[in-house]
Amino acid sequence: MIDWLSRLLPRRQAAISVAESRAADRSPETLFASIVHELRTPLCIITGFAELMADEVAGPLTSQQGHYLVQIREGAEQIETLVKDVLDLVKLNEGRMELDRHPVSPQEAMRAVAASFAALAEKRNVRLTIKASSALPAVHADPNRLRQIFNNLISNALKFTPDGGSVMLTAHPQAGGIAFGVRDTGIGIPSESLPLLFEGFYQVRPNQGGTGLGLMIAKQLVEAHEGEIQVASELGKGTTFTFTLPAVPCVERRSRLTAPLAATRLAELA
Repeated sequence: MIDWLSRLLPRRQAAISVAESRAADRSPETLFASIVHELRTPLCIITGFAELMADEVAGPLTSQQGHYLVQIREGAEQIETLVKDVLDLVKLNEGRMELDRHPVSPQEAMRAVAASFAALAEKRNVRLTIKASSALPAVHADPNRLRQIFNNLISNALKFTPDGGSVMLTAHPQAGGIAFGVRDTGIGIPSESLPLLFEGFYQVRPNQGGTGLGLMIAKQLVEAHEGEIQVASELGKGTTFTFTLPAVPCVERRSRLTAPLAATRLAELA
């Protein structure tokens, strides 16, 4: 037994050393993302059983049980959103998120995203409209990430726009590209909070739901497209987010978010 342990322990120690070495090579953000990623398995289990209960597979539900089940499902959805946001943020910060950029029609993109929010806007009694110039050039963008930018901005606008208010999506030509806008008639944002809006986990009004990462991710996605995002607001009158995206260049390409060093290496290979 002693002889067997004497042979086993060095192997165990070597395995631990390799694991520690690999962990040391990973950034804190990557390790955090790995932990967050592991939340998906128990989350799927919770969501799956919640759906089975909602379908009354295990028997009929009382009204109180149904109420509790709604709270469970909403909590699971919040965790799922947080997981997706954190993983996206880590990819953006580490330059591992790819953008599949090609010509995208601004009008079609806005119509699609407005249609996806139509039911929620109607439920909240908020008028959702589109105002765009008649002739807009295509933008050079990843359509899925463009939709994500709009989703983050529109969901934020609807959250803080009271009953009877409005949210307008706008687009007009700007030098070298298109300027998009999401304008609401909501409660507005205090001036001292404006510089902090794009910081991670920052929320102007706590306990309003969300992860506090949506605006930060929107900003990084816009900048990944070589654009800019700005915000203007007035208390009691509303808020407007404006972001720019470049028009389609002469030569289309597949873009990856990379550090300046990677760009330098590409230049050296050319």
